[in-house]
Amino acid sequence: MILFKKQNTFKIKAAIVSFIMIAFILLPMFPFSTLTLAYEVKVDDESVGFVSTQSEFEQAQNLVDNNFMGDISDESDVSLAIVPQNSIDDADEISNEISKKLIANIKIVSVYGIYANDKCIAANKSKNLLLNAIESYKADVQTNTKADLVVFDQTVQVKDCLSLKGNLTDFEKTVDVISENVDCKTGFYKTNIKKIKYKVINKKDNSLYKDETIVKVKGQNGKQRIKKLSFFKDGKKLSSEVVEKKTVKKVVNKVVVTGTKKLPNVNKKEGAKYAWPLKKGSSYYVSSDFGQRSGRLHKGIDIIADYGTKIVAAYDGVVTRSSWFDSYGYCVDIKHADGTVTRYAHCSSLLVKVGQKVKMGDVIAKVGCTGRSTANHLHFEVRPNGADPVNPYKYVKL
Repeated sequence: MILFKKQNTFKIKAAIVSFIMIAFILLPMFPFSTLTLAYEVKVDDESVGFVSTQSEFEQAQNLVDNNFMGDISDESDVSLAIVPQNSIDDADEISNEISKKLIANIKIVSVYGIYANDKCIAANKSKNLLLNAIESYKADVQTNTKADLVVFDQTVQVKDCLSLKGNLTDFEKTVDVISENVDCKTGFYKTNIKKIKYKVINKKDNSLYKDETIVKVKGQNGKQRIKKLSFFKDGKKLSSEVVEKKTVKKVVNKVVVTGTKKLPNVNKKEGAKYAWPLKKGSSYYVSSDFGQRSGRLHKGIDIIADYGTKIVAAYDGVVTRSSWFDSYGYCVDIKHADGTVTRYAHCSSLLVKVGQKVKMGDVIAKVGCTGRSTANHLHFEVRPNGADPVNPYKYVKL
């Protein structure tokens, strides 16, 4: 900082006391005078202006210090004076006058400086040298910490600067000055892939029969790449934020369509029995009955028959399924008037459509080996009210 020029303390105090006493004697003698007591600021014993208070002078000192590189405390001094009131300057004006005088006396050179929070900490004639020193310091920190980036805590910038000729810093010194005067934090990027689960969209369709459901669009999960930036200082995490979100695989929502069309009415005779589900005269035998098999429930009966043997409706009803159905392979479901559903699975071909009314004995499909099956056969189920299956022998007329 710019300070009062060093003098004998006793002499300074004596001079100030004497000056003030004279001022108090003389000024009242001129009640209409425009004179006032002030501080005269000098550079190399040449006056550059006046300020009204010492705090104004100290403020001017700070303004000069922040914009100069080097110690210029011996270049200025201040003393008391009686001056016209209109000659008083403020801190900004005095700081500018001090700077101009130092430059005019060729003690100060115009160069480039590194400013940290608006205070010059290093200076050089080469702007590129300063910029490279900043990048070199950051590169050293990155190498030592394996960080992705380095961010200064202070506002650091390179701009025009004034400096004493002997106070310019070379490259290595500049890097050292940055290390000593500037704090920084290290940033690390982390990228994760997040799964975006598809939604199920249910729609109604009056062109399909009630209870008929089809998957119109198969759902696919999406993927999103999320990039986060976390900052650390002295081994402690300071903050974390998402800096990028990018879809790498688009979500495809599943669309399920359910029919609302009313099924045709089918009358069932009271106490009627269901017919055998194969065409009369067909050659067949039952290979597996309803009940426990290999530790799990076998939900129907398996009827071995030649490939292509005709399958018939066990009773009057409406076709509610005629398509591939998981492990059942090609499958036909018929809903009857009392709500019971009969199922015919592992077919080789399907001969009816959903919504079609059928009579007992109508050919609806042919025997095959589709789905989870090891031989040509018909898997036949009976499900009262469309619920859990029961032993078909309770319904079928042998």
